[in-house]
Amino acid sequence: MFFPGSEVGGRLLAAGMASLLLITMAACGTSASVQPQDSSATGKTENTSSTVSSEKIYQMGESAQLFDIKLTIDDVQKTNDFDSEVLRDGMGFVLVKVTLENVGSEGKPYNYASFKLLSSDSKPDLNVTTLNNQSELHEGELAPGEKTSGIIPFEHPKNDPTMMLQFTPNIMSEQKIAFQLK
Repeated sequence: MFFPGSEVGGRLLAAGMASLLLITMAACGTSASVQPQDSSATGKTENTSSTVSSEKIYQMGESAQLFDIKLTIDDVQKTNDFDSEVLRDGMGFVLVKVTLENVGSEGKPYNYASFKLLSSDSKPDLNVTTLNNQSELHEGELAPGEKTSGIIPFEHPKNDPTMMLQFTPNIMSEQKIAFQLK
């Protein structure tokens, strides 16, 4: 029992806080690896940021793996019309179709917010995901071996040729996978 102001209560509180700290540190110690899945890759590497987990920049059609989630970019389309959304001046929609696969032995959560599309100014584009569109990737949990696919819509400057998709599967980590979209 906790007695405020007592020596016993202070010791119990300190022991509880130390235990919570150790559990938190252990949970954040998950190892990660980025593995190219496509042997026909060009081998071209670029170093864009210290937070990108690998120097390799992947291309559409290639697969990359991080935290037991394998990501493949299946298609990229530019359009001026998507699900009755209204564009800001000078902007267009970029629709990125992705496939996620859990290659691990435990369930893995996924979320459209784990994706950012960067333009040439390195600022993330607006994600315009709607909840009523069934073709979009929303959020959920993948069982081991399970796959899911969906579209992630972004608002992107029309005349900006740079489209760098970043995927961060674990919000507790700064490790990312980067894909150059063209």
